[in-house]
Amino acid sequence: MGNIKEFMELARTEIEEMMPADIMKNITLEETTVTKINDQVLHGITFKREDNEPSPTIYMDEPFRQYMEGESTLKGLISRTIQDYLQSLNQKPETIMEDFSFDNVKDSLTVRLVEVSRNRQFLSNVPYMLVGNGFAYVADIKVNDGSDGYWKTTVTRTLMDSEQYNKTELFTKALAGSVKEAPAVMRSMQETLFGFEESENLLLSDEVIPNNDKDHMYVLSSEDGIYGASVLYYPEVKEQIAEKLGENYYALPSSLHEFLIVPESAGMDPVDLGRMVYEANHQLVDPKDVLSDNVLHYDRDTKSLETIPSEMVRDTKDQERVC
Repeated sequence: MGNIKEFMELARTEIEEMMPADIMKNITLEETTVTKINDQVLHGITFKREDNEPSPTIYMDEPFRQYMEGESTLKGLISRTIQDYLQSLNQKPETIMEDFSFDNVKDSLTVRLVEVSRNRQFLSNVPYMLVGNGFAYVADIKVNDGSDGYWKTTVTRTLMDSEQYNKTELFTKALAGSVKEAPAVMRSMQETLFGFEESENLLLSDEVIPNNDKDHMYVLSSEDGIYGASVLYYPEVKEQIAEKLGENYYALPSSLHEFLIVPESAGMDPVDLGRMVYEANHQLVDPKDVLSDNVLHYDRDTKSLETIPSEMVRDTKDQERVC
C-alpha cells in the first residue's frame, strides 16, 4: 500500500465489516477530502446518517501514518475509528447554530489572520480581506457555545453567496466582534513563561516602559490566546505597541496564536530573528498553526510595518554552506 487513497478504500471495507450491524444499517460511508488552514489536505470518512442528524467525519491521515510506520495494525486503527464514531453519538453540542442568516450570525463573527501565499487553495472558496504584509483576515462564526467550550466555522464563499452576505459588512462586524470579545494583550515574555495570570496588559498602561525595565521580548496575543496573531492588525494596535515601547520594534510570527515583539533596542539582528522564526516553523510549530516565515519591522516615525522576507534568511544559510 503506497498512498492514502488505497488506505481509505481498505479502511472503509474494514469499517463496514467491524461496525455493529444494527448501527451500520443506518449509515452510509463517504470518503471526503477537505482543505484546511495552511492548505493542509485532510482525508476523512463521513458517517452519513439516515435520520439527518449531524454526520461526523473521522480524519484518517494520522491512522494512515501510524499504519505505514508500523505503529499499529489496521484492525487496531479501525477499531479506534469506530470507537471515535460511537463516542461522537453521545457528544451532541448543547447549542448549535442552525440559522446562518446574517442577522443571526452578525454577533458571532470574529476574524482570523492567515498568510495568503500559504493558503492559496484554502482561500479559493473563502472570502478574505487583505490587511498588509501578505496577510489577510478570514471570518469565523461561533456556531456552538456550551459547557464543553466552543467551536467555530469559517465563512465560505458558498455560505456568503447563499445567505447574501455583504462582504464589507461581514468583515466590519467580524473585526468589531474580535476587538470586543478577544481584545489585544501584550505581556512580557518572562511573565508569560512563568504563568503569571495577573500579569499586566501593557497596552492598557498610560506610561512608556522605562528603558531599565524593558524586556528583550514580549508576547502579543488576544485575551483568550486563540488565533491571537490577528490582534496586530486591529485598529491602532501597531501604533500602541510603539508608544508603550517608545521605539521601533520587530514582530515575529510565532504562530497563528501570537506574535513575539522585540524592541529594536534589544540589539538583535533581523536576519537572526528571521532564522529563529524559520527554524521554529520547520521544527517546532505544528504545520496547522504556522503563520509565516517573514519577520516584520515597525517604524515609529513613518508608522509603517514592513516585511523582512524569509529569503534573506535562506540566502544567509546558503552563504554559510558555501563557506
